[in-house]
Amino acid sequence: MKNLLLTILFSSIAIVATSQQCPPEWVYICSDGYLYDVQSDHNTYNLSETDFKKRLLENAFAGLARRVEVRIKDEAAMSKYAENGNVSKRYASTTTFSTDVELELVENKTIYNAKTREGYAIAYIDKSAARQFYRNKLQMTINNIENVIKTANIYIEMGFKAKAGEELQKNALPLIEQCDEPLFWLNFYELPTQQLQEDNSRVNALNKQLKQMVAELIHGTTIFIECKSDLFGSTYPKLEKELKGILSKQGCNFVNSPETADWVIRIESFAREYNQVSAGQFSTYFAYVESRITIYKTATNQRVCEDQISVKDGHTFNYTEAAKAAYKQLSSRLSDLLKEYINE
Repeated sequence: MKNLLLTILFSSIAIVATSQQCPPEWVYICSDGYLYDVQSDHNTYNLSETDFKKRLLENAFAGLARRVEVRIKDEAAMSKYAENGNVSKRYASTTTFSTDVELELVENKTIYNAKTREGYAIAYIDKSAARQFYRNKLQMTINNIENVIKTANIYIEMGFKAKAGEELQKNALPLIEQCDEPLFWLNFYELPTQQLQEDNSRVNALNKQLKQMVAELIHGTTIFIECKSDLFGSTYPKLEKELKGILSKQGCNFVNSPETADWVIRIESFAREYNQVSAGQFSTYFAYVESRITIYKTATNQRVCEDQISVKDGHTFNYTEAAKAAYKQLSSRLSDLLKEYINE
């Protein structure tokens, strides 16, 4: 839960208060184990005890926020040449702390002497509690990342590599970014160096693993394609080249053996003459291309598609050119069919 302190910093009814030495009751707080700000004043405004302590406490909150902001800037200045490229990013995520204090971490106490009309207020953060808070936050984020990776691995086992890559990109990589903030605060609240290095190493290792997995998945779908295309007794290799070009744009790679492929595609096509239509001095030749396609998913040993496509087209030159025009249409139809199944 967060609460803006701008109204505190610029309160219209300000108490002229000064930081004072801790009252004896708070000596344990005014130590290296806490971040704190103490404010004290005399109630010369004839405010009620409740209102006086409230205003005094607001000053303590604002003072603590300013102290934290100064420390953040000092921390960033000392770290700006650090090798860790996340320093500036983490600093950017913390620059609003002075006006956006997390109330889960801030505690407060007040003292008021009705006889002397003197009051004290302290706002403080227990560094140990803060370290535990941010370690829990970091661990929760890491757990979520690891759960996404498990889900992605299930997709991989099922043969849905593209879906696995999408899952990692959409739900895991953004979580890695969320690790920056708790890592910054763990350093800020003086987590022992060895533990901080261990936490950094865990996040860096996960980041490296994720990026490697995404790269392999997006560009890792392997296909074995067997394309037999007949053009009146001659082969028509253009169909296979066009289909491979389209699949390559989807991030697919091609292998020479069906045993090592994620997908096996078999296409048999042949051209046949249909008829000739004459109009005056001009004639148009029409030809059909008949094609049979079968798609297998290797991971599940499943025949996911078995279809037949027949395409007719014409040309004024001859049947061969008419068949080539039909093959062009067939290429488009087959491309749509492959997109429907491959990388789903």
